[in-house]
Amino acid sequence: MDEESVKAIKTAFARKRSDAGKKAFLLEEEAKHPNDLSSRMKIGFLYDDFLKKDMDLFRGDENPIFVKIDGEFAFSRTVKDVGLAFEKEDYVTAEMLLDEAMPSAEELLDLFLLDKSRPYYYFHEPFDQMIYFYLYGEKGGAVPADVPFDLGQLFYDKGRCLGLASDYEGARLYFGKALKISPMAMALRLGLYETYKHPLDIIQAKACLLDDFKYVHNAPEIARLYRELAYLAEVQEDYAQAQFLQVLAISFCENKEDKLLSVKALEDLGAKASLPFERIAPERIHDLLKRYQLPLGADPGFMNYLQEGIRFLADEVHQYGTAADLAHSLVSLLGHSPESEELLSHCETLKSQAQS
Repeated sequence: MDEESVKAIKTAFARKRSDAGKKAFLLEEEAKHPNDLSSRMKIGFLYDDFLKKDMDLFRGDENPIFVKIDGEFAFSRTVKDVGLAFEKEDYVTAEMLLDEAMPSAEELLDLFLLDKSRPYYYFHEPFDQMIYFYLYGEKGGAVPADVPFDLGQLFYDKGRCLGLASDYEGARLYFGKALKISPMAMALRLGLYETYKHPLDIIQAKACLLDDFKYVHNAPEIARLYRELAYLAEVQEDYAQAQFLQVLAISFCENKEDKLLSVKALEDLGAKASLPFERIAPERIHDLLKRYQLPLGADPGFMNYLQEGIRFLADEVHQYGTAADLAHSLVSLLGHSPESEELLSHCETLKSQAQS
């Protein structure tokens, strides 16, 4: 559908007097293009914009155009089925399902990337949206539109299949496509990093990990990044840095299994590394972070932004469930500080009162 056709539909849409008439008109227009996925999606986004003008209507009504397209192309079903195939280690079935979905998924990706002024993203959870607006929204003024399907997961899973087949260059291509739709998802970002380990490209791999500190959702993700950085340091035979990074990883671990990974790595390093960490003062830790050009956990500015956002959601717009979910992540990122625990308790109390 060209721009003139879209303009004509918008003009006719604006002339409809009632909400019911507007909705019926868009549904009729969508039905005229049964074999044109791009045209149907453009009309679907007009329908979506209309729903969002009235938040009560938006919350209580699904976009029937997107529901219809999803039913026809089975994007949501494919994501679930591929996930089940991976759980069973049935990679042949996973790849077959993905190959069936790829043509329409590629077509939609091209459509979403066409309009540079209005990026389309899929946010897996409210935390992803907070990260997006902190990194891009407030600074660049970009307001994203929601992608109605988790296409990023489809491209990510295709990358996983290629990685398992040792086609790391092909996997990298699909992880890159996944991040164009779901740029905040840490799993996708770590998938891209993994492709730089075969064969190992230390410069690109380290650049990926350092960039990923901007996207962390919780302390275990930070611990994972430090462990991977330690692996790169050990490959370069910088055993003191590897040891230092594993100790940092332990400080962010929230479960026994994660902690054991770094403890074992430290034991394996043995006498090759000999920094006496028990005698390192906080100032010394910051000196080492500066020397190795490493961040210390999540961005402090984002922590403050997240805290303010949670209070706004809870106290001003009364989205208690979302605020509580975000507060759990804040507690993790701040190491269960009294302030973050207090905010979580506040949100949970409001949530309970609203439910009763």
